[in-house]
Amino acid sequence: MRAIGDEHWMRLFGTLGLDFLASPGDRHTALEILESIQTLSYRIAAIGLEPELARVLPELRQFESPFVAQHLETQRFIEDYRRALSDGSALRHDHLHVLVLLEQCSQVIARIRRNTPSTGVSIALTYLLQRATETIVRIQDLLAVLDPSPGEHRRSGAVRLFKLFVDAECTKTLLRPHFAKNTELLAREITEHAGRTGDHYITNTREEYRWMFRAAFGAGAIVPILAFIKLWLHGLHAAPLVEGILYGLNYALGFVLIQLLHFTVATKQPAMTATRIAAALDASPGQRPRMDDMVELIVRVCRSQFIAIVGNVALAFPLAFFVCLAWSHATGSHVAPPEKAAHLLQDLHPWRSLALFHAAIAGVYLFLSGLVSGYCDNMTVYRRIPERIRALPWLRRLLGDTRTAAIAEYLGNNLGGLAGNVVFGFMLGLTGVIGFNLGLPLDIRHVTFAAANLGIGLEALQGEPFTATLAWIFLGVATIGVVNLLVSFTLALMLAMKARRVPFRYARLLLLPLAGRLFTRPLDFLRPPRDESVSEPSNERSR
Repeated sequence: MRAIGDEHWMRLFGTLGLDFLASPGDRHTALEILESIQTLSYRIAAIGLEPELARVLPELRQFESPFVAQHLETQRFIEDYRRALSDGSALRHDHLHVLVLLEQCSQVIARIRRNTPSTGVSIALTYLLQRATETIVRIQDLLAVLDPSPGEHRRSGAVRLFKLFVDAECTKTLLRPHFAKNTELLAREITEHAGRTGDHYITNTREEYRWMFRAAFGAGAIVPILAFIKLWLHGLHAAPLVEGILYGLNYALGFVLIQLLHFTVATKQPAMTATRIAAALDASPGQRPRMDDMVELIVRVCRSQFIAIVGNVALAFPLAFFVCLAWSHATGSHVAPPEKAAHLLQDLHPWRSLALFHAAIAGVYLFLSGLVSGYCDNMTVYRRIPERIRALPWLRRLLGDTRTAAIAEYLGNNLGGLAGNVVFGFMLGLTGVIGFNLGLPLDIRHVTFAAANLGIGLEALQGEPFTATLAWIFLGVATIGVVNLLVSFTLALMLAMKARRVPFRYARLLLLPLAGRLFTRPLDFLRPPRDESVSEPSNERSR
């Protein structure tokens, strides 16, 4: 039934002579519909008086709320319609003004959603907005059925109601729709800010493309240091749990340092950018998105990921190799013993090891850390953490108003990124320990760390591996990066589409135009064209 378009249902009803339209001559049906409209109007007015809405949009308290105004106008329309049903006279008030006020309610809802970067969002607020939107659409369909003027919109409203009622009847005893709806509410909350953060990781111009390379290149200088520290920590032979915690601290502090220096780790971007793509698919509710625009957005995402990976690897590999070479010449010993170096290289082989499986685990962690960042960013705004910090009397006495305000502003802008980096670091550090304790082959492979380990291993073995084996190891590093990106990007895109109720068929519709773009202009996926114009400028890229 869902797959059949409304126009086909309308033709079927017309062919069978079925008429679901209410009119003043159909008294019983009209009264039932009027009662439904009245109940729904009460609900919209009640939602408009909720403190959650007034909190994020204080104007609702200061000016006449359209949520309340629509109820007053709806009552006038209902009373007039009932009078017309009782005495057979003409209607004095049509429903058009009610529709105008309902449209104003929809505009308020859209405004609240647009303001979420500055106001935050909660599950309760998301539920209220979603319920209000659904109720407004229901009233609009019922009013279309009551409209006495001729037109296809009357039958169209009846068809939409018919399909809605049949769907509700078929699913009323099922648990899956109930859990799915609650999951959508949670997903919408935790992906809302991630989508806006994703804008910062999509390059639109050559200058932004070069900026992305420089930021990724800077991160490539820090990752080898983290790899060296991990080797040193491994040499301590601490207890497994202690070793895992030390690994996690090493990763977490390193990622935080990368953020503080405004560098970027390439594979942390997909969880953000996938949410941005899903938001673009949902940009025009009820309308099919423009596939050409979506293809262009995905192409820009791909080349942004490509140059970020190139920037990370371009410095991480040679820096690790030459630092190890300098250490070897200075001390006469290798940073990694030959047996450890051989193990590092073997772990990068694409099929003689579990490198791709471990890369997929890292992709899942990248996805989860993106959700943590989005959730914490949202809670920072919604709970007004910066304002609370500025109001702490003991902190103001200790640091002064200026420093307290600076700390509050920094945490307001970066708390989500810091939390995501710390969580991601500890997930990377503890995975091997958990796998060891459970007897499972669990570990992680991250493309930038894999490049650093490749440099360490090659220097220690002094050319012992065969050329063919080295070729496969280099391929393994590249494949690790692809798996990191694909897993985190796919999971984030699926969650974001579910949160926005975007049909998955839209994603399938993108495959053909994407393939055409890949065959006709493959270099667009790697670098921006010379005539690239600015269409979505990015202002902040510190995460």
